[in-house]
Amino acid sequence: MKIIKRICFDLDNTLIPWSDNNYKSIRPVFKNLGLHCDNDTISKFVSALQDYITTCDIFTASGITTHINMNLNINLNDDFISMWSEELAKCIPKKISPAVSLALEELAEKYELYVLTDWFKESQEKRLINSGLIKYFSKVCGIDNIKTKPSFESYNQLLIDVKPQNCVMIGDSLNKDVLGAANHGIFGILYDPQYKNQDYPYAFGNFNELPELIEQIEEMLYIKNKIVC
Repeated sequence: MKIIKRICFDLDNTLIPWSDNNYKSIRPVFKNLGLHCDNDTISKFVSALQDYITTCDIFTASGITTHINMNLNINLNDDFISMWSEELAKCIPKKISPAVSLALEELAEKYELYVLTDWFKESQEKRLINSGLIKYFSKVCGIDNIKTKPSFESYNQLLIDVKPQNCVMIGDSLNKDVLGAANHGIFGILYDPQYKNQDYPYAFGNFNELPELIEQIEEMLYIKNKIVC
């Protein structure tokens, strides 16, 4: 009997690497809006965005825009996030690791695959499309107008039609993706390419290790469920 039905992935720095150079994607947007944008502007923008991320549980496009306007003393319009999302969609590596694609292809044959990301759904869907990974996923869940991970609101998007014990969450954040998921009854797997968290047993550093790890966890959960029953 298969216990795991749905495997959920974080996106940035799990499926697709994130680089701080991606923030330079605001330059064409600022230019189209007639605003000056140099390295100092980008630095202040990143600082304001990070401040918003750490102080606001609920993400809204208008909230981010207002916060940036206040901190940079500029006047971005209501379309800024939508315009920036078009540029962010291009922020993907020239080539996705073959190990990622192969692992997803194998897992998609056995499980339903979701993405749970701490950014806006439409923007992240476009990045998955441009990376060629979207075909493996049944659904992309973002944080449009809800609280970010590890909130109940965020993880509840994964549990509308399955039980927590039938889900697995995979991500690079021990607190948000692993422990956060565990707080909602979802088994968490840590993606740790630098092998920094060796105390956590359910971790992998390369995607070619993931299918076998899922099999091991599936067997463990099956035995655990059989004992409970």
